[in-house]
Amino acid sequence: MDFETFKHLVNSSGGGLSARRCASSTGHWQICGGDRLVNVWPETKKRGFVMQLDGDESQPGNVGQAIRLARSKPLDGKTEQTLVVQVGLCRTVFGVFWRWFW
Repeated sequence: MDFETFKHLVNSSGGGLSARRCASSTGHWQICGGDRLVNVWPETKKRGFVMQLDGDESQPGNVGQAIRLARSKPLDGKTEQTLVVQVGLCRTVFGVFWRWFW
């Protein structure tokens, strides 16, 4: 796959996504403009089309999967943080009652 074909597929998918060729290497492209940044290597020697989402571990895939990943919503850090605070609060309250009871 050449970059022009990749760019056409990404741009025609809608939603404000755009394809970008990285200047550091000829075989590294990005899908920008979505909720998440997707790095793409279209032709690797061993695995073929490889994509990487937000710096996570790379995985094999295709252009359609890369576009869906670029549109996917990132995990909400506030939800995880709230859960940690709630668990910590429960442990503190339980500890206070446990000490009071004994």
